[in-house]
Amino acid sequence: MATQKQNNFGIKNTAIKNGKVCIVVNYYDDNGKRKQFCKTTDIPAKDVGRGRKKEVEKLRDEIVEQFYKDKERKQREDKLNYSIVEDITFLELLKKYADSKFLDVEEDVEPITEVTYKNFHNCTNVVREYLVSIGKEEILAKDVSTEFLKKFYNNLKQRKTSRGKFISKNTLRHYMLFINPAFKFGCNKGYIQINPALNFTLPKIDKVHIQYLNTEESKKFMEECSKNLELGFPCIIDLIYGLRRSELLGLTWDKIDFNNETITIDQSLFRLENNFHHYKTLKTMSSIATFPFVKGVKELLLAKKHDIEEKKKLNNYNRQYENFVFVDNEGNLLKPDRISRYVHTVCEKAEITDIHFHGLRHTCATNLLANGATLKEVQEWLRHSTYKTTSDFYIHISHEQRIITGERVAKMLALETEAKSICNKFKSESIEKVDKNIETEFDNTKNTNVVKVFDKINI
Repeated sequence: MATQKQNNFGIKNTAIKNGKVCIVVNYYDDNGKRKQFCKTTDIPAKDVGRGRKKEVEKLRDEIVEQFYKDKERKQREDKLNYSIVEDITFLELLKKYADSKFLDVEEDVEPITEVTYKNFHNCTNVVREYLVSIGKEEILAKDVSTEFLKKFYNNLKQRKTSRGKFISKNTLRHYMLFINPAFKFGCNKGYIQINPALNFTLPKIDKVHIQYLNTEESKKFMEECSKNLELGFPCIIDLIYGLRRSELLGLTWDKIDFNNETITIDQSLFRLENNFHHYKTLKTMSSIATFPFVKGVKELLLAKKHDIEEKKKLNNYNRQYENFVFVDNEGNLLKPDRISRYVHTVCEKAEITDIHFHGLRHTCATNLLANGATLKEVQEWLRHSTYKTTSDFYIHISHEQRIITGERVAKMLALETEAKSICNKFKSESIEKVDKNIETEFDNTKNTNVVKVFDKINI
């Protein structure tokens, strides 16, 4: 009998085979291929619910631990017959991998952006801090084991942000996801034989609930933004088009066609290490798009352009960024963090749901859907490569939409007629016929109130 995919006793990494508990280990081989190891125990599956659950869990932990010990021992034995091209430290391997994706890009390798390259170096610095703290800055890449990476991961979990909070699970994954391909790169280049990160299980990330504004809150948000157009104007435009922050701040006047009334989004602006980086392309082709002017947008943009021309007359105005649409009152580029903080300030002053800047993109998507747009239209507006991304992460059902959905359910079930019939049956049944055991649990006055409630139902 084959191993069952589902078990009936709710213990992770277990299944049922031939009526007995089977321990299952999912892992990747040295080539990165997903495989499964199964070991059948002598414990009957039917006994698990009879007080043997803890025994199964203990046995499972022992089997899994022994499996990885045996696997690592075999890998060490295989190393004896393997010729390493050169000894390379862990940190050198991380640097070589980052450089191979940005500086020394081979023909068959897809290059990364400068932003990603900087992020890779940031991850390397985090690893370096840990290695220095334990006195192993010069540890060789071939000596890094799965157990070593687990200790590094546990150390990361204690890392805090500048605000004193523990870093998120997403950030933890970000660091580890950089290490895994770096070791794979090392295997392909012959620096090491095995990838210890393959046996390391990354934490699962719960779906993040992004706050958004409903239609009425959006109007209040826009009204509050109009009180400070230096920072409020870009937020108003983003509320309309749902742009990513880097796309919004990277917009230039030459991408706005007043004759044809269009806005082309194909650039981005990032701020790294206190320096601005303007990229005249976007990460994916699906993100590049030309939008039409929404009613009122042309007038807003012309007013902004006139305002900039007036401010240029000031002696302290910075003309270096005059092609950028969103600049401050002195002509300087807007710092991304500044505009993000401003969004929170607006929400507080307008007394509406507190959202992050990216919440404006979610607000745009949800309000479009609530006002009659199809899922495909929302996908095109947000420029997602697939509608699955749109539906999974950017579509939020408002309370008003749930009311409409509920009305559809009621219509489908002919609930209005059926409910009236059911209520009449309730009222026609004598309360004295209720089971005496139940009757004693309720006060007689409460029973009378129940009848009164049904009398008040307006169906």
